[in-house]
Amino acid sequence: MGGMASKLNPKALPGQDGDGGAPAPMPNAQRTPLWIYSIQCLLSLILLVAAWFKIQDPNSTLTAIYQYKILSWQASDWLACALPWLEATAALGLWVRRVRLGAIVLGSALLVLFTAALLSAWIRDLDISCGCFGTGDAGARVRERLLEDVILLAFYLPLWRHHARFNES
Repeated sequence: MGGMASKLNPKALPGQDGDGGAPAPMPNAQRTPLWIYSIQCLLSLILLVAAWFKIQDPNSTLTAIYQYKILSWQASDWLACALPWLEATAALGLWVRRVRLGAIVLGSALLVLFTAALLSAWIRDLDISCGCFGTGDAGARVRERLLEDVILLAFYLPLWRHHARFNES
């Protein structure tokens, strides 16, 4: 009968058509490679840890943002309140198919913002803590953090490509 039973019986599962074979692969199945999951996991973990430290010590986050001398105290205060929740949203959104593109855009935009702020501090020769992970990165050099941000931003490129390729929205 070779495949006819499933056409006759709509409740028949793939591979139960009487031929004893394995289920046929689903057409247009979107398989996400393990390395894409690894990148999602890495970026999510980094964003969640950064958010956690900022939530735990909002005053240090405010001070770190203000030390860049880009924003007023009031704008720095607003950003210090919003930033950890934006990071957490980007981190968790990478795992929800319907909002994944938004999370990729948000995470990339945050890294572009961080990179621009660090570059500004480096050009102006400011001796500051980057504030990336709360007070835990007080000894980190701006140049090192700048390089780390560029590398992390590069990790978003395969996510963009994979999303565009499979149109997962």
